[in-house]
Amino acid sequence: MDKEKKLNHSSRRFGSFHLLSNALVFEKLNFYNEKILDVGTIFTVLFVSISNASIASSSDQICNDVLKARVAARQIYRVIERISRIGALSTELQQIPNVSGRVEFKNVHFRYSTKKFWMDST
Repeated sequence: MDKEKKLNHSSRRFGSFHLLSNALVFEKLNFYNEKILDVGTIFTVLFVSISNASIASSSDQICNDVLKARVAARQIYRVIERISRIGALSTELQQIPNVSGRVEFKNVHFRYSTKKFWMDST
């Protein structure tokens, strides 16, 4: 949750930076041209504003995607780094006895939303 707040704060800072950069471009154009306003200056400022707005909006989406990926990675690493209670070679951990005969699974469900359902008839 703390990372989300930092990410939102940085995206707000990013938007403020672009707003100030637009104002700076506008002021520099006015200073160097020694004109109050002309059509070229207005279109330049509008183009820079629109391009900065599109960059800011796409960066917000990218930041959200990065945040989701970090949360998912944290969950995956938690599963990977978990110490198993069942040890294949260790004598300290619980050993599973050899299973011989027939194994029956009860109340086991598999769901693959991207694959068609099929049954093996063998």
